[in-house]
Amino acid sequence: MLLKLRNICRSSFLLFFLLAVVAFGSQQNIAEAREKSSVILIFNNQAEKYYNAKLNAIAEAELHKKIDTIYIVKDSSAYNDKFKQSHFGDKLEKISEIVKDSGAKYFVYTELMPYHWSENFNFIWHTKKMTATMGLRIIDLERQKEILNKQYSMEIRDETDYFIIGNPSMAKKSLKAVLFKVGEAISAYLPL
Repeated sequence: MLLKLRNICRSSFLLFFLLAVVAFGSQQNIAEAREKSSVILIFNNQAEKYYNAKLNAIAEAELHKKIDTIYIVKDSSAYNDKFKQSHFGDKLEKISEIVKDSGAKYFVYTELMPYHWSENFNFIWHTKKMTATMGLRIIDLERQKEILNKQYSMEIRDETDYFIIGNPSMAKKSLKAVLFKVGEAISAYLPL
């Protein structure tokens, strides 16, 4: 009886192990079957703030979180100098011409526009509002087709009785808020 129980357990274990190997192997095959599309990502900061380096680091980290795991991200360092000025309003042909030799299938162009802010003081309270606006263009380079061309804005408001609200902290908060919207749009519109 004990021997029969041990044989049943052994065969159950072997069956479970075999099913696990087959399931794991098929998951890898599915992942390998989908060829990742290549993307070139450009972030262009036109906000012109003295803390641009911090804003650039935040934006690039957040944008790469949305793209790095699903797509092959091509090196864009060769194109950064070509995008020093604003290109959000440029025609599709002009932008495509700049990155045509990148070898990427898709081009994701994000541009941080200048911030808009307002302040209000009274005897005991200080209020500041800051709006970050980011343009997003997604272009299919192979078909020369624009998938998305849209601007996103987010306003952040902060209040204090200390009379000091820093512009860098407000800029970071509003940038993170608009990056969330842009990241969702990238997830929704950028084809696999």
